[in-house]
Amino acid sequence: MRPRTRAPSRALTGSARSDERQPPISTRQGYAYHPLRPWAEEKAQKAEERQVVRRCIWTAVSGWYEAYEPLFRFCANRAYPDVQVFVEVLHNARSQFFAACARLLQAVQGYDRVYVCDVDLMHVPLQPDLWEYHELRMQATGLPFSNSPRGKEPHGKDRLTGLHMATPEWYEKTKDARAHEIHRLFAGEIGNGRFDDELALMRVCRASGFPVPPKEPLVPRHFAVHLGTLRAYQTHNRPARETALRRRITPEMATKWNETIDSEGFPEAAQESCRGCPQIAEQLERLELYTRKLSPVKTDRYYLKYKAG
Repeated sequence: MRPRTRAPSRALTGSARSDERQPPISTRQGYAYHPLRPWAEEKAQKAEERQVVRRCIWTAVSGWYEAYEPLFRFCANRAYPDVQVFVEVLHNARSQFFAACARLLQAVQGYDRVYVCDVDLMHVPLQPDLWEYHELRMQATGLPFSNSPRGKEPHGKDRLTGLHMATPEWYEKTKDARAHEIHRLFAGEIGNGRFDDELALMRVCRASGFPVPPKEPLVPRHFAVHLGTLRAYQTHNRPARETALRRRITPEMATKWNETIDSEGFPEAAQESCRGCPQIAEQLERLELYTRKLSPVKTDRYYLKYKAG
């Protein structure tokens, strides 16, 4: 007498009407393998979508700083294609210091990670990137944001940098303190001086009950070429200029910047920014002369004529 074989469970086969025979998971028990049902596939897909971190880069500008926007967008989109890039132009801002305060105090909704930075920060695709760095920082500190206090600069211990990684929890827990600083901003009490934005951010951090995060070296945290360091190029002597470039531009960064320069679309973005502010052309030319020599990848291709005809 032949032994009876256990029929495959309907829960495992998915459909009793299926004519297609599937390979068994266990030949001893006779259980059949089956693909996920449609509703299970949809549920798995939604679970996977929930794990995707929505990220954006955010800044606000006013005055002649608006000229950096085309170049800023190009570099950020090239370095992080899956990240939204927002540049808010404040036409009625009384000064660039007002815009600097606004970008750090205003809440950005709908994103899991918001990176607030300067508009003259030109991102390059380094490894690890800024998102990995700040994620590890937040895990290490247990804080819903990533930043660093200043060092020996004026009021250094009372300032957080203008490079700020924020989360929804940060915006929620700081909403009262930020509202107070925004009121002071529109009342004209802050937003008038060079360090007002970073001082306000530190006050928000402390008033919301957060500890001050440990200090980290600022330059490696840029993950970008900071054209602002070249604005005062004429006011420094040659050794000081060379030291500033050497500290801020590593060989890896120089290589990535040269790749950005050589990429399609860069000359158009650079020329558009230079039309808004001719000083940007001088910054780009000096920077490229340095990165072409520093990079281990040597090329004969130069884009030194940034000014549009």
